[in-house]
Amino acid sequence: MSEICQLNREDKACTAHFLAEPSDKIVKTGSTVTFVWIYEDTGEDIDHGEIITHIGGNNTLLFKVNPNTNSTGIFGTTEYLKRVSITIPVSLKLTRISARMVLSNVTTADTGFYSFKVIGIINAGNLSKVSLYVTERPHSLHINNTESVNIAKEIGESLYVKCQVSGAPTPTVTWVNKNNEQEAIGNGSAILSLNHITEQHQGTYICKGNNSEGEVQSSISLNVIYLHLNCSVPFSKDNKIFVNLTAVGNPTPVCTHDNITNINCLGELVELTRNDFNVSLSARNTAGLERSCRRIGEFGQPSSTTVQSHSVLLLSHYVLLLTALFLTTFLL
Repeated sequence: MSEICQLNREDKACTAHFLAEPSDKIVKTGSTVTFVWIYEDTGEDIDHGEIITHIGGNNTLLFKVNPNTNSTGIFGTTEYLKRVSITIPVSLKLTRISARMVLSNVTTADTGFYSFKVIGIINAGNLSKVSLYVTERPHSLHINNTESVNIAKEIGESLYVKCQVSGAPTPTVTWVNKNNEQEAIGNGSAILSLNHITEQHQGTYICKGNNSEGEVQSSISLNVIYLHLNCSVPFSKDNKIFVNLTAVGNPTPVCTHDNITNINCLGELVELTRNDFNVSLSARNTAGLERSCRRIGEFGQPSSTTVQSHSVLLLSHYVLLLTALFLTTFLL
């Protein structure tokens, strides 16, 4: 409560002060707020009173009352005035003035300062200011950088998704993965950043915005596209030559052997012939990924003639080595 005691006229002392002032208020969106001021000046020095808003760095005169003429003036935008009612009775003309302001259906745009200013006939007047802070549940959650909540990425690619949430106080925004582990956090917004994506990144990611008034959330789904193909070294079984074919991927792949489809991609034994000089084993999926194994040259085991020739050659080398050792020992 503020007070002024000063000499306004040469022959009379003036005591002026607020008998009642509103306190600062914190309210929720949609509430109704009431401010009441009562001002007294025993020196009969009141000229007029004004209610002023101080929002967004601007001072705007809303109401003005003149006790001398018992008249009032109403200012401000039409939309704003629809939500405001004002009562400024004047009693003990020129000595007391009061103001009652009721603001209904408040929004965060109403956050700011409100004051009642009393202007004296001689002095500069007195001012009582009160703050209003309007809280709001998190809302208007918006996910940027993506056209759909279902996102497909290939292995090795990156993903950057920004989540913005409005509210008062400014919401804390977090991204969590399918294991409820925090991926990112920010004030009002947060960016989900995934680099060098692997199969382990697949799943649902949730953006949460919360403040003292509540929480809001939304999610995206990441589908990781990949295809792995493994072809073993050719091996012999039951006098036949085979290659073991294994392919895994997302979506599930289809495997072929020289354009022969319906091959099992999970451990299929593909029989080769000795005439397979350019063998193509491949796998593809509906996402457009394709992998292949190619073997150039004849598959098969060495012939018996080749094995015999190799054995004779090795035996000849062995005999020559023993002869050389014997001669060396004898001469010494």
